[in-house]
Amino acid sequence: WADCVFLSGKPLIAIQQLETAVALGGAAPSRYSLVRMYVYLLRTSSGTQKDLYSHKATKELANLRKAESARWSGIDRPPILRSSDHADALFKAVSGDRSGADAVRSALQRANSDGHVSAFELAELAAAMGDEAEALQLLETAAEKREWQLIRLNSSPFFKDLRATPQFRTVAGKVGLA
Repeated sequence: WADCVFLSGKPLIAIQQLETAVALGGAAPSRYSLVRMYVYLLRTSSGTQKDLYSHKATKELANLRKAESARWSGIDRPPILRSSDHADALFKAVSGDRSGADAVRSALQRANSDGHVSAFELAELAAAMGDEAEALQLLETAAEKREWQLIRLNSSPFFKDLRATPQFRTVAGKVGLA
């Protein structure tokens, strides 16, 4: 829901709602969404705003990692990759740490070959890194695999620049979101 509010031109309201959810004891998914929003705002801002969103994204990413560690402690087989790995890669890509983003992307791609990471999440990362062709190909793969994350296809801010392309509209049509 926060992605939709964000894209409706009210990013600060979306962030306020997520911050409230987190403050009220929200789980890792709320923190993950909050990091994604900060990262997108970091991508589209400049000057002191960029510094502010970088600081907030860094802080929430650390909080997300703590929440995930607590969630998975004592479990024999925790997930191979966590939401914080995807959020970290987005943050590195947008903040200009290309080598850091590439390293995380490689780990995500290896996990994807085993079916542990969605093609949709890899597409978001490719879009954040400016690799539109790869992002569109990964969205095609996500559509073929009928990944549940496709419900965010039209609301993910990382695809904003791709929405006007014919290939994006084709993918949206395949999954009933055209």
